[in-house]
Formats: sequence, C-alpha cells, structure tokens
Amino acid sequence: YPQAKIEVTPLGRKVFEFCKRSGIEVVNYVENLPEDAQAWPLDDICKVFEADFMERKVDRVLLVTTKFKSAMSMTPMSQNVLPAEPIEDRTVDPDIVSGVRVFEPSAQAVWNKLIPQIVRAEMLQSFLDAKAAEHGAR
Repeated sequence: YPQAKIEVTPLGRKVFEFCKRSGIEVVNYVENLPEDAQAWPLDDICKVFEADFMERKVDRVLLVTTKFKSAMSMTPMSQNVLPAEPIEDRTVDPDIVSGVRVFEPSAQAVWNKLIPQIVRAEMLQSFLDAKAAEHGAR
C-alpha cells in the first residue's frame, strides 16, 4: 500500500528501535514489559486500537509478529485483527432453515461486545507465542 499512512505501536525496545531505524512513524510505544506476558497491559493496548477503529481514525489494525519455527528460525507474519475476518464461508440451505432470526440484544450490541473479546484473545495469543519463542530460542 504505497499511499497508505502506516502508524505503529511497538511493544518492546527491539521493535521500537527497528521502527526508528526504518523511519516508520511510531504513535505509541509500550516499553518495560514485564517478563510474564500475561501481565502485559493488554486492556490498555486493545482499548486504543478498538477506539481508533470504531471512530474511523484507522481502517485496519494489523498484528505483526514472528512465528516460532526453531531456536534458529522465526518467520515474520501479519494478522488482520480489525476488521474481523470471517473464519469460513458457510452456505445455508434455505429449505432447511426458515424463519426470522431475532437477536436479543440487537445484532449490533452482540457485535460490539464480541469485538473486544476477539481482539484481546488474538493479542494475548500473540503475546504468549512471542514469549514461548523467546524461551525456545534460549
């Protein structure tokens, strides 16, 4: 996306230094992360991403991380966090399913409740994978 404006929130010193060397705009920097990935400020980080997305300040939130392969090899990867992507396309036979679906509360209220949980689950999984890769590399 050559015309896209990319903003980065690095988690940790190494990522921040990479962004600085590469000339990538850093909008927020989370440093001094505890050794335990479950103690990282997950809620604070996710609230900023969710608010920016819901207020249409950003049109996409990508999680860029590494995937552990071996002690000597990690593969960079990116994952679309927002907007949420469908897991699979399921077609429903209209002869089998009929009637009107009623959401209580509304479908929008359900969606608004699920999005933060999905974002937090994906981010926590990434945090834990990064820590596992770090320990595996040692």
